Amino acid sequence: MARKLVILVMLLLFPLLALAQESTPEATANAAAAIVYGQSVDGTLTETTPTATYYFTGSAGDVVTITATSDNFDTFLTLRDAGGAELATDDDRAGNLNARIEAQALPAAGEYSITVSSYNRASTGEFTLTLEKVENSAGAPTAAALPTMVASPTDVAAEPTAAPASGTLAIGDSVTGTLTKESPAVDYVFEGSAGQTVTITLASTDFDAYLLLKDASGDTLASDDDGAGSYDARISAFSLPADGTYTISAGSYTNAETGAYTLSLDFASVRQTPVPTESALTATPTPFPPPTEAATEEPAAQAGNALAIGQTISGELTGGAPVTYTLEGRAGQLVTIRLVSEAFDSYLRLLSAAGAELATDDDSGGSLNAQIALYTLPQTGTYTVSVESFSGAGGAFTLSVQEVTPVPIEYTQTVQGTLAAHMPAPVYRFTGQAGDVVAISAEASDFDAYLTLSRPNAGALAEDDDSGGNLNPLIGPYTLPTTGDYYLSLRSVDSRSGAFRLSLLKATLTPIAYGDTLVGEFTPQTPALYYQFQAVAGDVVHIRVDSGGTLDTSLSLRGPDGYEVAFDDDSGEGSDPELNRQVLAQDGTYLLLIKPYDPTRTGRISLTLAREVLASLDAGKQQVQLNEKQPQDVLTFMGVAGERVWLAVRLLDSTSAAPTVTITQGGQTLTTANASAVAALTLEFVVPADGAVNVQVSDANFARVTLELTLERLGE
Repeated sequence: MARKLVILVMLLLFPLLALAQESTPEATANAAAAIVYGQSVDGTLTETTPTATYYFTGSAGDVVTITATSDNFDTFLTLRDAGGAELATDDDRAGNLNARIEAQALPAAGEYSITVSSYNRASTGEFTLTLEKVENSAGAPTAAALPTMVASPTDVAAEPTAAPASGTLAIGDSVTGTLTKESPAVDYVFEGSAGQTVTITLASTDFDAYLLLKDASGDTLASDDDGAGSYDARISAFSLPADGTYTISAGSYTNAETGAYTLSLDFASVRQTPVPTESALTATPTPFPPPTEAATEEPAAQAGNALAIGQTISGELTGGAPVTYTLEGRAGQLVTIRLVSEAFDSYLRLLSAAGAELATDDDSGGSLNAQIALYTLPQTGTYTVSVESFSGAGGAFTLSVQEVTPVPIEYTQTVQGTLAAHMPAPVYRFTGQAGDVVAISAEASDFDAYLTLSRPNAGALAEDDDSGGNLNPLIGPYTLPTTGDYYLSLRSVDSRSGAFRLSLLKATLTPIAYGDTLVGEFTPQTPALYYQFQAVAGDVVHIRVDSGGTLDTSLSLRGPDGYEVAFDDDSGEGSDPELNRQVLAQDGTYLLLIKPYDPTRTGRISLTLAREVLASLDAGKQQVQLNEKQPQDVLTFMGVAGERVWLAVRLLDSTSAAPTVTITQGGQTLTTANASAVAALTLEFVVPADGAVNVQVSDANFARVTLELTLERLGE
């Protein structure tokens, strides 16, 4: 149904330019100063200068991290471009009420401003501001340079086809699309068979990509944040557990970023057979794929090279032909084979003595490097390792194979270790039962840790980079699909090394319902609490955590699709979190994760979950008050299908607000509008169906403002 949106902006009586100058942070800031990459500067907020602004010059594509720390107040950061447009904000990502805008890509060359303020706008004191330029590791591709996944390394890559916001994918498909505020995640379905191995890649230059793979029941089988490098996501070499329909959910890591993307699906079965049975190992050898017409003039593959377990060798691909190595192994031996090249996109294949293809990989080693990780050799004998180029290019490479001896770990156990440069990444093994719900976390202060959960010879089940905060990974709660052994592996994203702590918990998902207040306790065996509740799209909830002032806790709300819907640190009493009037956009099961910032702290909290009773515009004009602790509110009215509605939002007592109005019904966004330096904002739209319609109002400037809302029904 067509919708008509009319935004009527009524300017204040005095000039807009003067108003904008008075309402921007720079007008009341400390005298603006310059800052350069790699520099840390000290400053002070006072009652007369409650913000401080710094300027720096950046280039298009620069990736910056900005940190503001203070022992005196809860820091808040804002990054703006030369035109004053807001690019990013942050409150507490650096921990301990300190702010960090992390890995933000600059859209263009020019001057940028950083504003430091206090979250509650009243606190003052000294602070330290640090500006860093994040460098790519050597050879790491940019998102724009990432090639599109195709069905086979020898195939000619097809141009991606434009795709709708959701749809069906087939073998070898590569589609393009766009995430919007109205559609922050998109789903695609495909048909798979038990034993097929699939690789899914989501690439974007506009946002930090995030992928989920779900089965026909909606359970999450695998996820990824940065597996393809340069903030692109990849679920690599995942073995499908059963015949049926699978869903790929593509979105941004924050579930709030938007922009263009390319999604690629490759069934490795195009090039590989399932892991062979014992009888298959003696079957007729499977030859390499026949050469294409263009490849018949290339030199034959180099054969007869021996590779020993524990060895690292150097070689070179010439003319695009594979280089093969023989490898002696024994039954049950656990190995990791890694192929690294700065000259080409590496591709690995492992074959049995009979020539049956056992495993393949393209980019699991990061930065377009290939890695067949944690593979258990099925029998004693000779294997073949084939070194190939995904794109057909040649050049120098390094090939290594290491035997892996996993360290046993059990539920409730926390282990300490050290990730050392030029040493194999640590691997841990535990035994789980089908249906076990696990939570796995790692903490490292010296490097950016990346955590992977996998099954023997089945690829990664789940991976994570930074969900635990402070660049620490957190996997879970994750439900184990089968009974048996599982592996946990830890690596560094930024090539640094150092000490770490790894924890494995068997999580308890405590059910909570609207109207409940439950008591939970943090103990050495329970450093995090997990709750789940059922909701329907359009519900507006109030979630409050109360520690009685004894703990500093955080609260994460995750939706049925596994994405984080909302996060809070200190909006409640003291250092407790609170989510007030949070609109839910999906039907299904929601997850609440509560944890103390200091994981060694113990104590009790109470958790209250309530469904809000909303003020109704059917009763006439309504007023709402917004402030830095309550930057949004929600009202409602009963809509009639096909009815045209006119809504006016008037600012009563502020000249610095930047109101945003979003109209939703049943979790679907009908229309949205925003403006700054206005006296009123009006919208006209059509209601698509009978039922409750929610009107969400918020203020991007966190100003103290009173809004008056008036609803008028215009008929059909």
